[in-house]
Amino acid sequence: MPGKTNNNIFTLRREILGVLPPVRLIAKPFIQGKRWWRILQYQHSGEGKLIQGFKDIHRGERCFVIGNGPSLTPQDLDKLKDEITFGSNRIFCIYPQTQWRPTYYCSFDDRCVSQEIGRIKAGGSYDKFLNYDPGIKYGRSPEDHIYYLVFNGKFHVRPDETRMDYTLSDDIAKYATWVPSVTINAIEIAIYMGFTEIYLLGIDHQYMIQSDHKGKAHGALYRNETVQSSYFAGMNDEKGNVITSSVYDPDVATLGYKVAKRFAERRNVHIYNATRGGKLEVFERVDFDNVIAAK
Repeated sequence: MPGKTNNNIFTLRREILGVLPPVRLIAKPFIQGKRWWRILQYQHSGEGKLIQGFKDIHRGERCFVIGNGPSLTPQDLDKLKDEITFGSNRIFCIYPQTQWRPTYYCSFDDRCVSQEIGRIKAGGSYDKFLNYDPGIKYGRSPEDHIYYLVFNGKFHVRPDETRMDYTLSDDIAKYATWVPSVTINAIEIAIYMGFTEIYLLGIDHQYMIQSDHKGKAHGALYRNETVQSSYFAGMNDEKGNVITSSVYDPDVATLGYKVAKRFAERRNVHIYNATRGGKLEVFERVDFDNVIAAK
């Protein structure tokens, strides 16, 4: 009797799901306690103390946060040779075309770090910020100039949420924040370092493959072949695999930028978008060439 069997299955499923909320409520304090204990350990560890050394070292200065959007050009990077800059993820793919190198580098994506750890280490003598997990397992030597950050919680937005109570971390020597884009983490680090003017370049904020709030596995995907989501899409990673476009939810990313803007404004930090074109309208637009010429 198939119908009866299905009913029994559905009944069992409802019973199991009915038990899960209390289980989550019981487990939540344990999970949160474990997380905060880890943060406390990190804060007082040698790694946390290394990060403390970056506090306010650039107070009152300006910097440029470089994205990997298709609007990024080697010619614009050449103009930044004397500026303090942040690069991220596979920015080293453009090194053969320019003499520019970032002052600081960030990569917190597990897949990128695991695929590119060799090129990350070999990129140059600039300081590099990686996610403690999984980065620590790849080891490091002093000449790698690698520093590890611990992340707390996870930035997320449900379809029915328009919340703006999210915020970034005031002290990355305790923990950094899980956010939708490495660009936002670079802003978080820059504010910790004391920068008061942050300019964005190459942040196109438009993606070849987009998802809804539920993500790749459960959400509806939208593909726009007219958009190249990354300057380096189609190139090979360190292992010889073709770099594919990541899946983004533009609404979640936009909310993340709004959080970063509010966080910065409360600390008298100004963020400007110097990207040539693109779709990011959260920050005030400025002309890149005028910004460079005005210094």
